[in-house]
Amino acid sequence: MPERLAARADEIMSTDVLTVGSDTPVTEVVQLLADENASCVVVVNDDGKPTGIVSERDLLVLAKTGEQRLAGMLSRLLQEEHHTFDALRQIRKSAALGVADIASTPAQCADAAMTVGQVAALMDKFDYRQLPVVRDGKVVGIVTRQEVVKAIAGEA
Repeated sequence: MPERLAARADEIMSTDVLTVGSDTPVTEVVQLLADENASCVVVVNDDGKPTGIVSERDLLVLAKTGEQRLAGMLSRLLQEEHHTFDALRQIRKSAALGVADIASTPAQCADAAMTVGQVAALMDKFDYRQLPVVRDGKVVGIVTRQEVVKAIAGEA
């Protein structure tokens, strides 16, 4: 098994990685993930360097807090009429969220030359399901827990 852990990140990664700019609206990210059947997008700057990552986990938290916020607004609306405009402002504000508002930052990344063992240790340390892979600071792929497991099993 030790030789399997010596495989490199760029040997097991997927090059089909979704990236978005930091000004991308959250609604577009949600649609992109749904359309591409993906679990995350990497947020990159104008130079293609990763600045954050938005995963399904980030969106679940957003949905949960949004639901709680909506319940609170509805409760206030039913109690006092003057809360109506405040509620409308809050709904508009939440719809205008940009990906930079919810992305996990800074982006933890695996270097393309890291071994599978190093990638696994990084994933374990931060409890990540996927890691962007970088070469010279730019995103070149993404590696998932499943790809790491396959590499350990000798299937990569």
